[in-house]
Amino acid sequence: MPVFAGDKLGPYEILSPIGAGGMGEVWKARDTRIDRIVAIKLSKDQFTERFEREVRTVASLNHPNICTLFDVGPNYLVMEFIEGPTLAELIKEGPVPVEQATAIAIQIAEAFEEAHDKNIVHRDLKPANVKVTPEGRVKVLDFGLAKTLEVAPASRPENSDNSPTMTLGMTTLGTILGTAAYMAPEQARGKPVDKRADIWAFGATLFEMFSATRAFHGEDSTDILAAVVKLEPDWSALPADVPANVRRVIRHCLVKDRRNRLREITDARIELSSPPEKLMDSGATTVKEVRVEVPVEVPVKVPTKWGWIAAGVAAVAALALSTVHFREKPPEAPVVRTSILPPEEASGFVLDANNGGTAISPDGRLLAFAANVKGKPSLFVRPLDSLTARALPGTEGAARPFWSPDSRNIGFQANGKLQRIGVNEGAPRIICDLTQARGATWNADGVIVFSSRTNNALNRVAAAGGAPQPLTSLEEKTESYHYWPQFLPDGKHFLYLIRAQTLAQNAVYVGSLDDKPEEKKRVKLVDSQLGAIFAPNPSAPGKGHLLWVQGQSLMAQAFNPETLKLSGEASPVAESIGETESNGYADLSASLTGVLAYGNSRQGSYRLTWIDRTGKRSEPFAETALSSFRISPDGNSIITPRSSPTTDLCSLSCHATPKLASPFPPA
Repeated sequence: MPVFAGDKLGPYEILSPIGAGGMGEVWKARDTRIDRIVAIKLSKDQFTERFEREVRTVASLNHPNICTLFDVGPNYLVMEFIEGPTLAELIKEGPVPVEQATAIAIQIAEAFEEAHDKNIVHRDLKPANVKVTPEGRVKVLDFGLAKTLEVAPASRPENSDNSPTMTLGMTTLGTILGTAAYMAPEQARGKPVDKRADIWAFGATLFEMFSATRAFHGEDSTDILAAVVKLEPDWSALPADVPANVRRVIRHCLVKDRRNRLREITDARIELSSPPEKLMDSGATTVKEVRVEVPVEVPVKVPTKWGWIAAGVAAVAALALSTVHFREKPPEAPVVRTSILPPEEASGFVLDANNGGTAISPDGRLLAFAANVKGKPSLFVRPLDSLTARALPGTEGAARPFWSPDSRNIGFQANGKLQRIGVNEGAPRIICDLTQARGATWNADGVIVFSSRTNNALNRVAAAGGAPQPLTSLEEKTESYHYWPQFLPDGKHFLYLIRAQTLAQNAVYVGSLDDKPEEKKRVKLVDSQLGAIFAPNPSAPGKGHLLWVQGQSLMAQAFNPETLKLSGEASPVAESIGETESNGYADLSASLTGVLAYGNSRQGSYRLTWIDRTGKRSEPFAETALSSFRISPDGNSIITPRSSPTTDLCSLSCHATPKLASPFPPA
């Protein structure tokens, strides 16, 4: 039965409508007994099973960040009336300021801590279900889809309680889209859900709050659910001023495999409550580096001044391969973490998919890389116990270096040829003709496996030289390229990336020198846009980890190269590395001794720092993909370009300048 303003429901006088949805209507009302303003959620029908579930759920929750239930009628709930906009309404105005957004995120996490401690899953967290009072207090609304967790027998069939939100109330297109965008992949598939579905929705809500862009979107619910299940968010949509700890929380919440997702909302709250990590000041210099992580068992001399040089350039403190992120006992010895700058004569490292690359030698002592000299790449070798890199003569135009297994020779491509050069001797030698390789690897038997645009697949050739032979072949209707091979320790099997015609289907496989191209024998390991490498464990021969880039996080999972099996869970070990997925490239290299090198190839990234006339400088307050910026006439704002996923477009970002004395004389 419909109600109107002025009607009464028991002691409650209906005042004005608040909203409506698939369940019914919400009205502002007054409790005439105590003159209190309340919100009444009115069901279209007499109490449904869903409403009874909501009553039981909400009544058991008592937390300042959860909307309070006051009373229950025959077909309505009486709840706390909350002034203020929803989070969805705030987001319509643009990204929520970082400080405010972080405070909101912490309070949402605290509300879900309370619910999860009582084994209650909300299952419908989204910005529209979060209110923010004028005082900044967060209230989570609508536990109407919540389900108290039960330990169900394996034989119990799934019921509607476990079905996706969409099936419970598809009244309008907006309802469908608004809910589908925050579903966890398992929820979108109609599988049973637990608190990890709330953690996913928490990550999607944070992504939208900080960026004003939905993590997953599409023209209709089908497109959205497909994105949830198969695609990664556009991580570049997060503004540059979003702190590293916030980015980590969002990434760890939005892991599609719930086994690898953040398990407790408490962990998110603790991380969000920690002081934000600030980018260290290097002046207005380009953030373009190679980072190296070295176990101290490898003799490395690190001069005293190297510490501040590395600190001045490092954008994010990298975590070492041998840390607890691998779920193994950490080594007793510490780890050296350092960043390597381009040589003085070079304008920068070359780290793009077509021309660049870095490679650590198998013995973990030397780093080979391509760097630009007078606009043209050349190869350099740098001992890790030195601050000086040495150019290799005759390697002009070189790209994609790779090492011989004895660390004495470097292979590379240049001028349409696959070539090799000794580290300490002679001129380059031609191995074979080559049309743009993307990755090569060299085994102890003198076999080189490389990719080639000639057949877009992998080929093999003798390191001494000769005619290359095809090693793999494409599935014509589903595959585009075979890239980035790496031999496993047996020198017979190798990893490689199959780039599919549908990018979401890119994956890393294992192949073998014994396979014939037409047989297309392969073992799939992980889905990855950017390929993977094997990092052996120097203290446990025959064991190691598979490393790959997911989004811009470096992931690791235990891998047995003998059985070709992964085990345990994948864990992130470093953030903000590699190229974007559209470029199909991640610059990773690991030695036999536990040294990992990877390139940070955020092209032309600059940090802006305000310096007054006395020389006092602020902390870096903005980061931009381009060096240009303009200061407002009043000196209080700066506008900078921000790169877009579409390479021929850019957007503008505005930043408030720090409160320092103006470097300019008064007008």
